[in-house]
Amino acid sequence: MYRKLWMKITILFLLTATFLGAFLRYLQFSYIEGINFKNLLHAHSHVAFMGWIFNALFIGLVYSFIPKDFEGAKKYHKLFLAFQVSVLGMLVTFPIQGYGAASIAFSTLHIVFSVVLAVFFVRDQKKIFKGPKPLSLWFALAGIGFLLLSSFGPFALGYIMATKMAGPFNQLAIYFYLHFQYDGWFTFAVFALFYCMLEKEKIAFANKPARIFFFLMLLSCIPAYAESTLWTQPPLWVYGTAVAAALAQLTGLGYFIASVKKVLPQIKAALSGWAWFLLLFAFACFAFKTVVQLFGTIPFVADLTHTYRAFLLFYLHTIFLGFVSVFLFAWFSKYNLYTLRPLQGKVFLAGFVVSQLLIVAQPLLVLLFRYVIPDYQLILFAVSLLMPLAFLFNEVPVLYRRKDSEGLLLKSS
Repeated sequence: MYRKLWMKITILFLLTATFLGAFLRYLQFSYIEGINFKNLLHAHSHVAFMGWIFNALFIGLVYSFIPKDFEGAKKYHKLFLAFQVSVLGMLVTFPIQGYGAASIAFSTLHIVFSVVLAVFFVRDQKKIFKGPKPLSLWFALAGIGFLLLSSFGPFALGYIMATKMAGPFNQLAIYFYLHFQYDGWFTFAVFALFYCMLEKEKIAFANKPARIFFFLMLLSCIPAYAESTLWTQPPLWVYGTAVAAALAQLTGLGYFIASVKKVLPQIKAALSGWAWFLLLFAFACFAFKTVVQLFGTIPFVADLTHTYRAFLLFYLHTIFLGFVSVFLFAWFSKYNLYTLRPLQGKVFLAGFVVSQLLIVAQPLLVLLFRYVIPDYQLILFAVSLLMPLAFLFNEVPVLYRRKDSEGLLLKSS
């Protein structure tokens, strides 16, 4: 019962985040007095991170690793509701004040609840798994660890803003948070859900390559932050660290493929045809991100990414939407928690792919040919609308289908 409510809240935040994203595109070419673009951008990003991805991963981890009949399961419902208070607070306060006392308080509250989640989850897993821990659980524990580590970024940002420190520290604190969310928490939690699915389906993936993949990803995650600092022209050893971390993750990708290569037919059989396609799409985006990350260690490319923020946005959206979100749609479909139907899913993917191409094409055309796409922002806004509309129309037909004899709308099963 609780998990159905959790999903409804999470999808509502997803709709909110995607509509906010499309509205931000609209503001790029149509000014509306009284609306602060930067403040609204903060609201969009926080709702997308905490209201959609965090909630979705929370649901996934509880569903996968906390049995329904476990004596301490009910406390996760209270904790989930507590998280929603902080997300709603951020949704209201960020558009009004940006980084102000109230919005920072709600953001801090979310971090405090994350610590509570970590304590609950680790303590409960000790009770649930008496013997050797499965690989999926190690991914989950590492992901939660990186979630906590990422919180040092906002705390550092608060200190930097309060002391008015000069230089690149403000941006470095933001990149610290983003890195350990994207490469840490998001990525490790996704693979926790994936390998847990294989374990529950008794699909015998290659254990040794899978464990090597885990250790390579784990050991490279912290040094991989070096790539986020290359735009500051750091010492040579920082470049070397970034290259080594990117190579380790690229090698890890190879071991991941090796771990599942022989059981792909079994994985396909365990999923519906549409969920299988979504899974392949998600991991293709992960592979693409891993390869692009290596190119990002080239000094010229690192400087270009910092100068033209569209390249950074392209990279982050590839992970956030293409890899993590699409994987979650496949996973939720597998367990009948939420089904993004094929027609709406194709509309969403079309909006994602075309908007990604537009985002990266505009700066490339300017750099190479000094050409600006006519009505670029308007076109990007129109394409971006496909994503929230896909989710909206995915919900409408299944929410209300018929009226009863008294004219009351009944929810379809």
